[in-house]
Amino acid sequence: MNKFTKLLFFCILSLNTIASNPIQEWVTAFESDLAQFNRNTALQLSYLEKELGTHLESFKVYPNQENLMHYQQAKIKYAYTVEKQELELLHLRYKRGLGLIKLLYEKVLSLDHHFTGMRTFQNIFRLSNPNAYPEFRESRKIFEEGLRKKTPLKLPGILEGNAFVSTTFSIISSLLSENQTKNTEENLNEIACILDFTLEMNDDLSLIKFETAYLQGTNKSLIETCEQLFSEYVKVIDYHVPLNTCRKEDDWEEVYSQLDIYTNKLYTDLEEHFKQTGVSSNALNRSFINLEFETSKVAKFVTEYEAFIRMGAQYYQKFDSIISNYENKEKCSDKLPSNFNELQYDIQNTIDKFQNTYNLPEITGSRMKSLLYGIN
Repeated sequence: MNKFTKLLFFCILSLNTIASNPIQEWVTAFESDLAQFNRNTALQLSYLEKELGTHLESFKVYPNQENLMHYQQAKIKYAYTVEKQELELLHLRYKRGLGLIKLLYEKVLSLDHHFTGMRTFQNIFRLSNPNAYPEFRESRKIFEEGLRKKTPLKLPGILEGNAFVSTTFSIISSLLSENQTKNTEENLNEIACILDFTLEMNDDLSLIKFETAYLQGTNKSLIETCEQLFSEYVKVIDYHVPLNTCRKEDDWEEVYSQLDIYTNKLYTDLEEHFKQTGVSSNALNRSFINLEFETSKVAKFVTEYEAFIRMGAQYYQKFDSIISNYENKEKCSDKLPSNFNELQYDIQNTIDKFQNTYNLPEITGSRMKSLLYGIN
């Protein structure tokens, strides 16, 4: 493969990577829009500044009414252009902020589906409760039958589901049983790994269970926060459909259409007010502030999202360490059920997703904030 072919292949690969990454696509498009806006703004203002300077010089040399009028008109034109460009920038930032809300909503929904589809809770119950292991149940039955020949003692039903009580009762049964034979010792050896694992890992597995539930609950709260953010964000432009409905019905075209209607009215009002008074109005300034304020909320939500992803990754790194550090893992690997491997897989798969799917380095830190605040 020659150098040109390698370069072409690399370019195609890079383009495919960008195309398959909606967040990177959002960043690239936003940066392009801002660069184009800044170029156009610089050209327009440069031209108007020269025009304004020319009229000022003319008035200084010939301070008559006509030159004064030309100078004042140039000042109004310059001020109007600055206001109009501010509105254009707000329009761009608001529109891109809307797109980012849409992308982040898909991320938190996807993460919720991931949590729901995990086998963690089911696996933890089976792993942490010795009664869930067929070998333990069979050995326990043998021990208890031997104990009944010696004494009518029976474990109350309410305690049979308790992992620690039933385990202790089974061991005591084996020691007190009349059938103290080689088979009894073999049965104990058979369930030794089950007892060791369930008793040693019970607290740790419970920690994984409850902290996974906490993360899932936090993610649901993040979904609700995103939906509330959208509701407040689009209320400014007089759109009142909830985010989940908008997504389900693919109503995004209507949202953007409503944004265009709203900003076009602001453009018209701005132009008419400058024609009549030569300055902007308080009502228009309030509209600008509303757009600015809502855009800043998106930056705040991104910060919350980033914090959750960092926390989730840390939690699952801890879970992986807990599972990996089981002391007798090598000795008992063939005695533990497939649920153990499934739990390990779920944890490692979730770490990968937090690091590579849900982590969004493209919009972290100052880069994202610069974009949303209109700085390229």
